[in-house]
Amino acid sequence: MATQQKQGGGSKWFYVTLGVVILIGIGWLLTAGRSGGEAEELPPLAVAQTTGIVADANAGTSIGPEDAVVTIYDFSDYLCPHCREFNSMVGKLLRRNYAVPGGPLRWVSFEFPLRDESFPATVASLCAEEQGKDWEMHDMIFAQIESWANQGNPNGAFVDLAKDIGMDTREFKSCLDKRENTRRILASKQYGVDLGVTGTPTIFINGQAVPRTNQFYSYQGLEQVIQQEAAAAAAAPTAGE
Repeated sequence: MATQQKQGGGSKWFYVTLGVVILIGIGWLLTAGRSGGEAEELPPLAVAQTTGIVADANAGTSIGPEDAVVTIYDFSDYLCPHCREFNSMVGKLLRRNYAVPGGPLRWVSFEFPLRDESFPATVASLCAEEQGKDWEMHDMIFAQIESWANQGNPNGAFVDLAKDIGMDTREFKSCLDKRENTRRILASKQYGVDLGVTGTPTIFINGQAVPRTNQFYSYQGLEQVIQQEAAAAAAAPTAGE
């Protein structure tokens, strides 16, 4: 589950595009602030709280090849409605289509709970990882939020989800009480804080924070980045040529 940052294929395309989008985005925001336009800007970020624990760049859960030309870091909170939308409409589909053996994408999910009520869900996700069901549980927690949110102790709902995806529920229940889970969650969040994350969802592409616009927070926008980087990597000369 290493989560080292990469510079994806050596292509200049992404960084040139990112710079242009940032400049355009800044100009748009200034204009929108005067005119009241809201066509491109995503909803405001929730405010993060510093945890005061040592950050861990390896605290994320990853899928996809280690040598993928595009690595996306995703900082999310399970009770964040925009995170749920981003996961169901963007992240889940991109992982399915591109974070595959030999594929161009590596996706790393970092827990970034913004409130105490989010902790049980993050723990459940990590416990599913122990049985190789991390991404299935990840998607189920978002999709079935009504079954566990606003409950004093939602662990019963998570056990039901674990059963639905074929997990050993006895082992799962035992894992829910492990203190190591809390330490890992806090280390994951602190890593985000150290990177400048202030709310969710926040993504980084090949180590670069990207503007919170639909250019990069949509399936089409991210798919274009992945395809461009993959094409650039395929066209680049190999060693010895």
